[in-house]
Amino acid sequence: MKKVSRFFRENSLEIAVCLVVVDRECDAEKTAYELGIDVMKVDLSYGFDDLKSILIELNPDFVVTNVHRILPVDVINLSPSFLNLHYSILPAFKGVIGMKGVIQGRLMGSALIGATCHVVSEHVDSGEILAQGALAVGESEKDDIHKVFELGWRLLVVCIAQLCGVDGVKEVIGFDNLNAVTSISSK
Repeated sequence: MKKVSRFFRENSLEIAVCLVVVDRECDAEKTAYELGIDVMKVDLSYGFDDLKSILIELNPDFVVTNVHRILPVDVINLSPSFLNLHYSILPAFKGVIGMKGVIQGRLMGSALIGATCHVVSEHVDSGEILAQGALAVGESEKDDIHKVFELGWRLLVVCIAQLCGVDGVKEVIGFDNLNAVTSISSK
């Protein structure tokens, strides 16, 4: 979130993160506080009513989700676009959380690793793919995790910009610096 927010700010794009909703302590919460973004905590162990209330009240243009739970359809339907950033080249490693997709890919001998930004649907990691990027597996797990993270936030920025009707972001975001192959939907 830090790199996404910084990119929007440094490039004078009128796109802003207005609220971060967390279901656990995480880096997104810490980053939001650092950036002066409001934070709300919800306890999803009792259901989704609190999250639904927040979404109904805010009526956001889009939601980027990072919760470690399958969201019910009635929650997904409360925003025109629910996005998820997945650290693998979907459909590989559906349901795998965080950088475990990179680690599993390396362990399985994959030649490529990457990230996918997709629309959240009622089925785990099965929504419409908006953008994907692939990188050659490198020498170290640590370097690969870093490269996939760098690729992922860039894909997310491009997808958010497209949803907000902002053109030209792909050309300035720096995919070439990563030696990545990308595919980005024109929607």
